[in-house]
Amino acid sequence: MFALRATSPFHRLSDPQQEALDALRETGSSGIVVLPCGSGKTCVFLRAALEAGRKVLFLCFEKQGVAQVAAVIKQHSTIDPRFVCVCTGEKKPEPNSLFCFLVGTYSLFTSSATGTSTLDTTTRLRQFVQSTHWDLVVLDECHHAAAPTYKPFVESLRATRKLGFTGTLCRGDVACSQRGDERTEAMTRHFEFIGPVLYRRSCAELENDGLIARVRCMEVVTTLAPAFKKAHDHVNVSGQTRKYVASLHPQKLNAVSAIVTLHRSIGELGMIFVFHHLHGKVLKDMLGPTWEILAGGHAHGEDGTHTTNANAAVVDRFNRGELEGLISTAVGESALDVSNQDFRYAIVIDAHSGAASASQKLGRLARTPRLPRQESETDGEHRQRRLANQKQACFYDLVTDETEETTASAQRRGQLTEEGYDCPVIEYNSLMREFDRFQNETASVALPCVNETQQIRLLVETLDYTTKGHAAVVGATEAKKHRDDHRKDIKRLEQRSTGASSSLFRERHRRAHVSLKKKNREVEKTAKAICKQAVAAAPLGPVALNVLREVGVSAAVLNELGIVLRLREESSDEDP
Repeated sequence: MFALRATSPFHRLSDPQQEALDALRETGSSGIVVLPCGSGKTCVFLRAALEAGRKVLFLCFEKQGVAQVAAVIKQHSTIDPRFVCVCTGEKKPEPNSLFCFLVGTYSLFTSSATGTSTLDTTTRLRQFVQSTHWDLVVLDECHHAAAPTYKPFVESLRATRKLGFTGTLCRGDVACSQRGDERTEAMTRHFEFIGPVLYRRSCAELENDGLIARVRCMEVVTTLAPAFKKAHDHVNVSGQTRKYVASLHPQKLNAVSAIVTLHRSIGELGMIFVFHHLHGKVLKDMLGPTWEILAGGHAHGEDGTHTTNANAAVVDRFNRGELEGLISTAVGESALDVSNQDFRYAIVIDAHSGAASASQKLGRLARTPRLPRQESETDGEHRQRRLANQKQACFYDLVTDETEETTASAQRRGQLTEEGYDCPVIEYNSLMREFDRFQNETASVALPCVNETQQIRLLVETLDYTTKGHAAVVGATEAKKHRDDHRKDIKRLEQRSTGASSSLFRERHRRAHVSLKKKNREVEKTAKAICKQAVAAAPLGPVALNVLREVGVSAAVLNELGIVLRLREESSDEDP
């Protein structure tokens, strides 16, 4: 009924893609395909969907994946775009009950499970999804499907067949200490609600065949500067703030700067993965306008969000070579269509996340040029040509010694070892010696965090980020009021331009209405400034003040940073 377009490159399959499709056709049962990132899972599951029938449900982990799967369906298949139902939190079209390729996130349907109104759009959509008998359910990034919030929903779906696709069949909460066959068996049991593994290839196998990039994985061990060590161990520093201190400190910023500089010198582009918006903001400030942030939210005082469309536009700029790098939160871990072949390195800076997350991040580097077999070319000749053109890349995991990061890094290293990667540990000083040798041969590049003023400025921003959040809420409220007042004025003039009794007054109000609408950009600019100013004007919180008193910062640095430390006996009662 539906088929690939005649012009689609998905007609040309690599050996693993063909083998995966053959395995799916042979069994005809539900199950899982494990193919490393960059090896073409999307092609496999689209072809499987087109062969399955007229009603297929695609579940993705996040909105960026939804947009990309929908685009692939429309670009590569003959299905009428009217039958492609793309569902997000903002957009929920009415699905066609006869012909429907529906694409949405796991969370879109699970979050509506507690809805009380049967008239709610999301609830109605969820009821449609659960009551429909699907020819096929495609579970993209299916390692997420086993999460306690998603698994009951996936199990409840009625389908002739359910197929999971992932590059990393693992979860951080399962069998973290196990290795080899024991680990594989534990993971298989954990995902048996989808079905058995129908086809699997490892990263090492595909690397050795030149089908994905050859990635050198390295763990760079950093240590906390004395002031940061005192802050990390301080009795008043806990929770997220303690994680900020452990993951955002001078050696890490200097290591990032050195790595970026070394790769920039040979024309390579990169990506830096962060978990917290604070890290994205600090790195963006450090690296400048040639780097952009991919995120689903924003740091305090930025007063804005990164939409799916905005993120896609940033990725397009990166793919066109207009950017030197991307700074990405978790939204960039999967379903990120990065095709620029100069993208050759990735850095993980706040290393609290687990094994599956590390594999997904590494997978962003995996895409290597696809080289179709030439006429009369043998298997061996084709393989040698792939290897000769294989992309070479580097993956850096920055870990802070003697902090909670070391536990998570051991899990990640174990997972990458299971996938066939060597993960040598590199000390910070060794990396910086390489950087110094580079400096001797080229123009000098200043590191961002070497003197006391630079380090204390970073420490203050790290310690006070949570406190600034309260100021950001106040600023956002004031900014919203400024926007709302402007909209009310526009609405009032619009009504008067049609409701005034005199044509003279109607025309006067019409002109005023047009004039006021032209100020929309100015009002938006002012609103953002209001939010930013509220954060900037907020005084230092008690945690930051107490730590700075005990760290022993010089008076000259405090004066340069504009910080006044009251004596303890002069402190307010609210200081802890």
